[in-house]
Amino acid sequence: MPAQANTSEVCFVIPPALRGAVKMFWQMDRAGLLLGHETIVPKGVVEVIFNLSAEPIVRYRNGAGPLTVPRVFLNGFNTAAFRIALPAHQRFLGIVLHPTAVKRIFGFPARECADLIIDLSLVDRSMNTLWHEVIERPTFAERRALLVEWMVARHAQPTARECAMDHFLGDHAGQVPTVVQLADRLCWSTRQLARRMEELTAMNTERTLHYMKHVGALHLIHHSPMPLTAIAYASGFADQAHFNRSFKAFTGYTPMAYRQAMTPLVGHLMENVR
Repeated sequence: MPAQANTSEVCFVIPPALRGAVKMFWQMDRAGLLLGHETIVPKGVVEVIFNLSAEPIVRYRNGAGPLTVPRVFLNGFNTAAFRIALPAHQRFLGIVLHPTAVKRIFGFPARECADLIIDLSLVDRSMNTLWHEVIERPTFAERRALLVEWMVARHAQPTARECAMDHFLGDHAGQVPTVVQLADRLCWSTRQLARRMEELTAMNTERTLHYMKHVGALHLIHHSPMPLTAIAYASGFADQAHFNRSFKAFTGYTPMAYRQAMTPLVGHLMENVR
């Protein structure tokens, strides 16, 4: 059996021209994985992902048939877990976007990719050319430089409100506000906030706030030694039972089962890998 190798690189250094669009760049390279699946639970990110794997990768989701993962795709806020069958060699390059940037870059709101994988080569033919250029660059630094150049050429700067909304949706450590508090913070009526929230997350405001509690708890499970009861209260849940039900509804796992099975990568679980 070949030895497993897992290399990942992350860059949080974003050029000033792209700070309103990009949160981070990342690359992951795994080899020597035989059989098994990877489960990815809702983790509150919007990503452009370049699939650089030589073998096909298949994605499964409850209630839907298998889907071959495209070469380059966009995935928004997921509200249920999905699984991918692991090939022997898996390689991805990703850009984590601020949610409002999707419309400025691709011309449609982030809700269109919520719980979906959108093949970007079908949206914009130039994405297929970009994929070929990416795979020809041998290092993460060179690939990142290429993506920076590509994004600077097509990204418009966000408004102050868009920045505030992105900050809220990307803040996994803060206390989740009420609907009225968030509307006041953004200087919108609750109705205006609901329309804007649905455009970004495909969820109404109340559901989005609940989702943000889940994402905050997910990060605490990974990055804090706190007991699960303390995490429940710190994340804004009324009690442990409420937290357990909510977490399982999003992930299919209880918080305890997730903590026992979690990997270093937030939101990713490996199953039956050998």
